[in-house]
Amino acid sequence: MDKAFYRSKNVCELLQVNRSTIWRWVREGHFPEPRRFGAGRRLIGWDRETIERFIKDQE
Repeated sequence: MDKAFYRSKNVCELLQVNRSTIWRWVREGHFPEPRRFGAGRRLIGWDRETIERFIKDQE
């Protein structure tokens, strides 16, 4: 069973922030670390559950 993943572009659209903000939040520990996935683990992103949990926790 494949899990759904969000790439940084999708996360930026959901949170209405730019890409540099996402990566700054990751560096500062305010946002979950991304994971590698896909063929050869070359893609970086976040699983859907992690992002949905982050959004819910911000409300």
